[in-house]
Amino acid sequence: ITTIYVTHDQVEALELSDKIAVLDHGRIVQLGTPRELYFEPNNAFVAEFIGSTNMFRGIVAELGRGTREGVVRLGDDNVLKCMLPPSSVLGDSVTVSVRPESIVLSNDERPHDGSHVNRLQGTIVLSSFSGASNRYSVQVGPSTVTVLADAHTAREVGAKAVLEFKSANALAIPV
Repeated sequence: ITTIYVTHDQVEALELSDKIAVLDHGRIVQLGTPRELYFEPNNAFVAEFIGSTNMFRGIVAELGRGTREGVVRLGDDNVLKCMLPPSSVLGDSVTVSVRPESIVLSNDERPHDGSHVNRLQGTIVLSSFSGASNRYSVQVGPSTVTVLADAHTAREVGAKAVLEFKSANALAIPV
């Protein structure tokens, strides 16, 4: 039986659906499986509408050599290794989406080793315990980054933190 169910409850849509159509101003902007929409949104609206995400604005600074992985320079001169759209060219404006659960809090402040892991330094400005997890807001330059950590990761407001996430979990979306 084919059923069309209209909802604004993203969790409900992700759990119940085989396919989801995301509409913006009455137009379908992306149609796909729940996993496709969550992990491969085709624009910033879908990335922000389906679940929670961190958005970093920047410019494509390096293209991947035979891969989609490239480098985006942010306005604060931090750089992020991320997955670029196939049509990317140097200088493109993009928004990099990183899901809060993809970020790991670390105390390790060693210099970046050039691997496929991004490292940003910041200060915890908000800590919220919900039983199963902790939600942190971390000030990184001009950006506030949301991190969803396991319940046993206890950090205090004001503590320094290093945020680490894999380039495969950072998706550049055309602006």
